[in-house]
Amino acid sequence: MVELFTFPDDARWDEAEDAVLFTVQIGEYRGNVAVSRRVLQSLAGRRLKPEECVEQFHMNRTGFERAAEAKVKALDLDEDANIRIRATDLKPSRTGP
Repeated sequence: MVELFTFPDDARWDEAEDAVLFTVQIGEYRGNVAVSRRVLQSLAGRRLKPEECVEQFHMNRTGFERAAEAKVKALDLDEDANIRIRATDLKPSRTGP
């Protein structure tokens, strides 16, 4: 049986993390994914306020979810079993000759 990733619609700003947090679930695993303000600003090309960071997250949500899936599959988790998305996690992989 293939288990599917689930991403509840719960993106929120976390002041202590200076990041947008959202949840990923697959089977028994449930973790938080953090996308830092710095990553979001690099996508926007400018400084962002917290509410703009959440907007930027929603504009790029699919990419963040794919990056989170890849990190879970690779077991690339923090010590607390949560995930941090970095700008390098968002770059498409190259499969050329």
